[in-house]
Amino acid sequence: MRGSPNPIPDYSDPLRVHAKLRDDFAELAKSDLLEGLEGHLWDEPTAVAYDELSRALGLTPGALRVTVHRLRRRFRQLLLAEIAATGVPAAELDDEIRQMMDVLGR
Repeated sequence: MRGSPNPIPDYSDPLRVHAKLRDDFAELAKSDLLEGLEGHLWDEPTAVAYDELSRALGLTPGALRVTVHRLRRRFRQLLLAEIAATGVPAAELDDEIRQMMDVLGR
């Protein structure tokens, strides 16, 4: 990984990206929204059900699904940029993310 003959994997990228997402949402005064959606970002089995969460956030279930989709897409974009900044060739980015998420159990 990362172009080294004996690479030491750096799996802090998702944590840095998550921090960037938090900052983005805080700037928009939507930290509560991110907090509610985080379980769905990671697809955790303990995440609040869409129907319940949509009521709590004042969104329709459809709008919530779209919001989660956009959040995941934004996370992926930020993660790709973070990994690309380390020098991983563009052709290897998807493999790098897959391997990282496998190791992290996501």
